[in-house]
Amino acid sequence: MHLPVEGWAVRVNGHVYLVKGCEHPLPCIHVIPRRLGRTKVKDPWTIVGQGVPVRWSPCLNVKLHMVCPWDDYDLLDPIARLEELISSGFRDPIIEQLYSVLGSSVGVTGSLLYGGEHRDIDIVVYGVRESVEALDLILEMFKSGKLAPPPYKEYNIVKREVGIKDWIYISRRNPLVFRDLGSNRVYSIRLVGCKEPVRCPDIVARSPVHASIVIVRHLTPPCVTPGLYECRARDGGKLVMLTLRSSLSCLPLGAMIEGIFILEQVKNGIARLVPDGGYVRIRLLQG
Repeated sequence: MHLPVEGWAVRVNGHVYLVKGCEHPLPCIHVIPRRLGRTKVKDPWTIVGQGVPVRWSPCLNVKLHMVCPWDDYDLLDPIARLEELISSGFRDPIIEQLYSVLGSSVGVTGSLLYGGEHRDIDIVVYGVRESVEALDLILEMFKSGKLAPPPYKEYNIVKREVGIKDWIYISRRNPLVFRDLGSNRVYSIRLVGCKEPVRCPDIVARSPVHASIVIVRHLTPPCVTPGLYECRARDGGKLVMLTLRSSLSCLPLGAMIEGIFILEQVKNGIARLVPDGGYVRIRLLQG
């Protein structure tokens, strides 16, 4: 892997930005601020006046932070960073199990990638097939009793009889977060469907809309980002929903999503709903 996608980071003058998504206005790349010096940015979509330049993005028809090949910055590669850590003697049983099966499709992001204090370990896996395999491995570790939901109150909202797959689906925060019962360490894992960035389609219009939709088909494997769904609106019409949020990439068939979305009109005539920039509520249909 040579070009950055989701999970990579960019460092400019001591500031850290994160690469978002797989679609970019190549040769430039979308990034969002993560740390300005030692200060963590609370709203990642904030436009800040330092570090990475702000440019007009044909992908989203808005101004965003973007890095281009002619800019001065350092790229932080999650896969290269994990290999560097392993070479220096870093040991972790969960990463070792994933790495033994998936090899150089596994990397680390978060503070292990760009520095700073860390208690949790942030893992990233690249490729659709590799992501599906990684999820299967995680689920097997849950079933064997090696992993459990983290000890955060937000996750412990499900009934005792709910199984692991249901827990993944209805967790209120990032669903791919778990605790190793041996070390009591908490992990997050992001499953990224791409290995290289692709040229984004041109967005001719973006506008907030209120919608109520039901998921009827997965267009990408569950829990892999970007997540793509075929949905049905109240009037019976079919829509496509696209999300970069891992917490929204694990939704099951029949899930109802209602709230404020961003409606993107793509130049080729396709329209897609994006929940990431709005506020939505999710309700699982009983059955």
